[in-house]
Amino acid sequence: IVVTIDENVLPIASIYPNPATDAVYIELLNDKLANIYVYDIVGKLVLSKKSDNSKIKLDVSQLSGTYILKIVTDKGQSVFRLIVTK
Repeated sequence: IVVTIDENVLPIASIYPNPATDAVYIELLNDKLANIYVYDIVGKLVLSKKSDNSKIKLDVSQLSGTYILKIVTDKGQSVFRLIVTK
């Protein structure tokens, strides 16, 4: 019997605040290395960042609208819907 675990079942990060205005804070739960990607609603990459810290501040002051925030670590990935308001 083969059993798999969906990557989204075990979250690897939490984000706050959401909705955000100027910055989003990301806390990695079990890792310190992460690649962070922000995509607009049509799938275009609008922001990316590499981090080697478990607490990350992501500047979203130049964004406005609804985005997809993807966090990738060696342990897996988490995807969030991010809303940025002005």
